[in-house]
Amino acid sequence: MGNRYAKSELEETELRKEQLLLSLKQIERFILKEVHNRVNEVNTLRSNLEKSYDILKLQRAKLEEEKRRLRYARTSSDILVRYEEDLLNAQISLALALFNYRHSVVNLDLTKNTLLGKYWKGPL
Repeated sequence: MGNRYAKSELEETELRKEQLLLSLKQIERFILKEVHNRVNEVNTLRSNLEKSYDILKLQRAKLEEEKRRLRYARTSSDILVRYEEDLLNAQISLALALFNYRHSVVNLDLTKNTLLGKYWKGPL
């Protein structure tokens, strides 16, 4: 009788151990998936940031060319105002892209649990 009880306890303990290992594996996969998603987000937003910077350079060049044309009276001030507005919108877009990129980097550090270690001066 005692032997059966000991065997059942052993089987129950082994089953609990397997369940805990499976839940640990699920948590591990979840963490890896979250880190992977955050890395993809950072990479995507970095690409958007680079594109926004390129757009800003093109808008600036377009405005400079239009100012040059205005000196020779080959354009109107209305077009110049529209190009200045385009440049302003590109600057706003770049600032927003930079903010989103930096926010995603902070989120990645938070997901990796390295955020506090980067900025904390004293011992943890």
